[in-house]
Amino acid sequence: NLGHLFEAAVAHYQATGKRTLLDVAIKSANLLTDTFGPGKTSIWPGHQITEMGLAKLYRATGNERYLSLAKFLLDERGPDSGGKTNPRGLTYNQAQQRVVDQSEAVGHAVRATYMYSGMADVAAMTGDESYVRAVDSIWNDVVSRKLYITGGIGARGGGEAFGGPYELPNMAAYNETCAAIGNVLWNERMLRATGEAKYADVVELALYNAVLAGVSLDGTRFFYTNTLRRLDPMPLEQRWSR
Repeated sequence: NLGHLFEAAVAHYQATGKRTLLDVAIKSANLLTDTFGPGKTSIWPGHQITEMGLAKLYRATGNERYLSLAKFLLDERGPDSGGKTNPRGLTYNQAQQRVVDQSEAVGHAVRATYMYSGMADVAAMTGDESYVRAVDSIWNDVVSRKLYITGGIGARGGGEAFGGPYELPNMAAYNETCAAIGNVLWNERMLRATGEAKYADVVELALYNAVLAGVSLDGTRFFYTNTLRRLDPMPLEQRWSR
């Protein structure tokens, strides 16, 4: 939630020039930096938007503490980090290895793409080659083995997770709309950092075919999951929506 607050505060500040929400975000971020970090509380977030939000807040304010904390929260992930555990398991939370040692996309797809976005931010801002190598390896795993033709990701309904290599069922596809959004956010950051067109291709593919397809034309409903095929005809109104 704080990560989303930071993102919203920076967007509001950039659009209006007003600091009303930005100052609230800064107070919250200062509380985080006072509480977590080397020699303080050691933990990693369960939903990795915090790292992205801190990176964006760093861009807006120039406060190095925010970028340092974003990297700390990422570096804390791993089986021996002392970070918090989750009953769903370390793989579900992308904590089965240190982030710089990871090379495959695993676990909850939304959490994963948020983390990979945060890793791309840290890689771009710090030049840390270990981050660059890891996020490149994960990207290649997704694009070559775990990406639907629509740009959707997250094949499994159980755990809302990535499947194994080439596990891309049509009728059982989960393809959460939120994961497609995360895929766009991640690839947009990779594009901005490198200028390579392959990232723009994924942004375009996922945005037009996986994100927009998940929202109704009148803007009043969205589809949580996006299966690619059904054997029985199903009225649009009966699709799992919110």
